[in-house]
Amino acid sequence: MRASQTELRRQYKQLWLTCFPQDSPDFVERYFAVKYTQRSHFYRLVDGRLAASALYLPFTLRLQGRSLKAAYVSGLCTHPDFRNRGLARELLEHIHDMATAQGLIASLLIPGSPELRAFYERAENGAYAALNYRHRVEIEPVSEIKKGWNVLEFKAKKEQQRLLLQSAQLQMPNILLSGIVDWSLAVEEVLRCGGQAFEVHRSRRMVAMALLMPCAGGLMMRSFVSLVPDAKPILAAWLREKCGGVRLFEEAPCFAKDEGARPYVFGKVLNAGDLVPVFGRYFSNESAVATRELSALMAKQKMFSQNLLDE
Repeated sequence: MRASQTELRRQYKQLWLTCFPQDSPDFVERYFAVKYTQRSHFYRLVDGRLAASALYLPFTLRLQGRSLKAAYVSGLCTHPDFRNRGLARELLEHIHDMATAQGLIASLLIPGSPELRAFYERAENGAYAALNYRHRVEIEPVSEIKKGWNVLEFKAKKEQQRLLLQSAQLQMPNILLSGIVDWSLAVEEVLRCGGQAFEVHRSRRMVAMALLMPCAGGLMMRSFVSLVPDAKPILAAWLREKCGGVRLFEEAPCFAKDEGARPYVFGKVLNAGDLVPVFGRYFSNESAVATRELSALMAKQKMFSQNLLDE
């Protein structure tokens, strides 16, 4: 007897907690409430049990100012009882075939460990490659917070958050576009884990939102949304002044050859022809080759602004 959608969802939540024990049951409940749909859920059953699962979530990828259709692999996992049978590979192959037929330009993901990066880089799992890099940098504070600037604990209403998020992302030529649902989940999770959320105001208008987590040496900016370039150094100065000299860091986009660079977003090219108008050059029709070509091109650029996919 085939499991109902309700039962599949229940089993997937349990499987998620088994495979990703760092995530709390509360977070998984919230994540599934806003992200899980029958259409996005890909899975394999073995003897009526959910053996492997993944969510494939649609996203808009903006490259060089052009908006393109892409999707994001989330929560791919296999139950310990059914590992080493190629189930995850089969799921990925099915996802890639479907996404290619639907005209998506790329499949994206953010591996959480070197082991997962190696898994996705294998040819049989899609031959994913790094599309951008990040490194840890300290945000230098301004020498003086000028009149009209202020930093407050986060209290913005949902509509204010949504408008700021949309307006800020319109300014970014290279970004994985996030929605208010992604931002709200990020806020809840940061606060649950002991982080802090702040608003930055200029002339009583909110111009930035920041989520911060404790890290070695100070606070790490986990997510940041801003309309103005001055907001980061203003926040750094405010924290140093109000919080006993605390230092502010971020994982900033960088070139692949920069000191401390680490791969962040990984991708697999699905429809290489759609990249031609973006970059003004042709890519191989073979997916794995086109992926390597795109990776090499993007390693020389700071391609992605900060996004919320890893929150």
